[in-house]
Amino acid sequence: MKYNSYIKKVRNMTINNIEKRFEYGQVVDASINPLPHQLEIAIKHAYEATGMAVENAIREPESAEYGACRLEVDGQNIVFRVAKTTPIKIGKFVTIWRRLNDITTPFDSTDNVDLVVIDVSDSQNHGQFVFNRRVLIEKGIMSHNNKKGKMAIRIYPPWSRPVVKQAIKTQQWQLRYFFSFSPNVSVDKERICNLFNRNDEIQIELF
Repeated sequence: MKYNSYIKKVRNMTINNIEKRFEYGQVVDASINPLPHQLEIAIKHAYEATGMAVENAIREPESAEYGACRLEVDGQNIVFRVAKTTPIKIGKFVTIWRRLNDITTPFDSTDNVDLVVIDVSDSQNHGQFVFNRRVLIEKGIMSHNNKKGKMAIRIYPPWSRPVVKQAIKTQQWQLRYFFSFSPNVSVDKERICNLFNRNDEIQIELF
């Protein structure tokens, strides 16, 4: 479904239909709580530009400062966040948690989450990290088998220049899951499709 048609459909939903739940978030009226502009740009110029189908894009009731959304891309359940610039440290910061029984906890490998997509930008650059469940578990971000994950991480886009050894190593593995895009530049369709759809066998080759 095309994004503009989807938004029009959401805007015309009745109040009763808007009460539909989506796991840890809720559907909201797009005319009152529109999607973050970073996600709108990505849907139009990255996801749909590669032929991927986008459905059920909704705002989450919490983590609004990080543009928290849920959506489906080609049938995969996506957690979306926008990373923020911090005043002192290099890179960007983003929270990745959900509320369960009134307690904030990291996402777990048993949650209905296939990918975590983190949007990053500055005045001249724009891109996204697309982390699949396997790498989120491997890097200790997603809880798995009683091993607690993380509720926030630091992200290093390619234009960041970390100097600390650990930050450099973190950037190296993160960039394997990054793609850049712009409304005025042709996107790397193959890379985007691979990041959203590649299987575990292909991913293992990267490590």
